[in-house]
Amino acid sequence: MPRDILPSLKDIASATGVSIATVSRVLRNKGEIAPATKQHVLEVAERLGYHDNRLIYGIQTGRTKTIGVSMPLDGFFSRVLRAVGEELEKRDYLMLFCRKEDEQSMLKRFIEQRVDGVIMMSSQDLADNTYFSDVISRGLPIVTIDRKTKANVDFVGTDDFLGGFMSAEHLYRLGHRKFVYYQGPGLATPARLRRDGFASFCRQHADATLLLCGDASYETDSDDRILFEFLQNHPEITAGSAFFDGYACRLWRAALATGRRVPEDFSIVGFGNIISSNLSNFAMTTLDQKTDLIARTAVERLFERIGAERNLEAVDIRIPPELLVRRSTAEPPSRPRTELMETDPFSFVQNQLIEQYQTTFRNGE
Repeated sequence: MPRDILPSLKDIASATGVSIATVSRVLRNKGEIAPATKQHVLEVAERLGYHDNRLIYGIQTGRTKTIGVSMPLDGFFSRVLRAVGEELEKRDYLMLFCRKEDEQSMLKRFIEQRVDGVIMMSSQDLADNTYFSDVISRGLPIVTIDRKTKANVDFVGTDDFLGGFMSAEHLYRLGHRKFVYYQGPGLATPARLRRDGFASFCRQHADATLLLCGDASYETDSDDRILFEFLQNHPEITAGSAFFDGYACRLWRAALATGRRVPEDFSIVGFGNIISSNLSNFAMTTLDQKTDLIARTAVERLFERIGAERNLEAVDIRIPPELLVRRSTAEPPSRPRTELMETDPFSFVQNQLIEQYQTTFRNGE
């Protein structure tokens, strides 16, 4: 089936009786044109179904008005991605999304598509200038988000250290003194910084005791049992925090399995605000990472580079998170529990909560 033929500037000129040059100036809003002529040309262009040819625009200006974007599609990043798309739309730019295991191949594709810039979350914390050499050598603006790399490129993300510090401070102010921190993968800079921030607060308070749980890896299949046994062996612990809300849910479930009530016997702080606050089982006190602000800041920085006539120094922008206090934290019990369940209720609790837990935090509802 033949495609409809798009009208050209010549077609509009013939229909309006003005020159092609006049039509071009009207459609590009350039030069002084009589209001009546301008209105007539615009009306005819709309009636004929004229659309700008972005390929020609790219050849003429060296810009394609597209931005290459890459990040995971989980609860947190899906919000960032949506906000980035909205910010680009305000600037009449198109988002070209691509996610590949091989980031070098992905960046090469962005270059081939002649994008005007790149916003991405690099999976490689150790990535340096060599890793981004194809992009940097071409002067293509790039902004990384969430995970800071070693490369001399712009970064926008959460102040993860401050967030961990705030988690501990909140629990301490409630009266808790004995904490557990369920740490995330050590290869991820946000995980390390959040853990270090929590630990830093505890070091600054002599009456605070912190124990770490988890092996700081991506493998969490056996962590439910590990968390249960850890809390079972430490009945004196009355509060804990975790790398992100999904980990905090595991900690919550393990606490229930030992017979602790949340928050009456055990308080929990998550990170990320990716679980809906109206879910009765997971009304999590958490740190909101302000995804819209991260996205807006990343896009603004990218366009500063696109419009710059000279090279700009790379910036490191870390946005303070906001503590959202919900029902998972409270003052500690007047007397820590010394007798936990003698039987192992883990299987029962897991069967009751695991399906809802997995659906909730994996989908980012």
